[in-house]
Amino acid sequence: EIEITVSSQLGGIMEVWLDGLGEEGEMIASFLIQNTGGDNQWKVFTKEIEAAYGQRDVYLNVRASPNAYNMRHIRFVREADPAVSVNKLSLRQPQIYPNPFSSALTIDLNGERGIYTIFDVTGNQVETGLVESMRNNAGQRLTPGMYIIEVKSKNGNFTQKIIKSNQ
Repeated sequence: EIEITVSSQLGGIMEVWLDGLGEEGEMIASFLIQNTGGDNQWKVFTKEIEAAYGQRDVYLNVRASPNAYNMRHIRFVREADPAVSVNKLSLRQPQIYPNPFSSALTIDLNGERGIYTIFDVTGNQVETGLVESMRNNAGQRLTPGMYIIEVKSKNGNFTQKIIKSNQ
């Protein structure tokens, strides 16, 4: 499954291709992006796709007028084995972006509440805070360098390396 999060006032079409555009590649999904209610009203669109294996180049072909929509992220979601009986929503990981970042991180918990903690490379806790669905100002006071962020929510724990840059 492919999942994209976009906001739009005008709409358009976004195609997802593997290994090239047109005859060189394979179109695996096409999204009709409709008005989401404005540039700050984000909506998730999903499409089922056939399994794709190996290392592949991904291309996005946008068919819309300039500035027709904003894309927050695109994710390839791997479905669980139905025999295991795992709720698909529990497999959703938080989105932490941009990475690297220069001013602040956004932590998106897909509508859930949670707690984040940032550690420096020696393991010292340097920042912690609450996330109410989404937080847009994590890491603002950090100095440039590499850190580890841990996010805890009812969907589980998630850890990721983050980098704060000078710019």
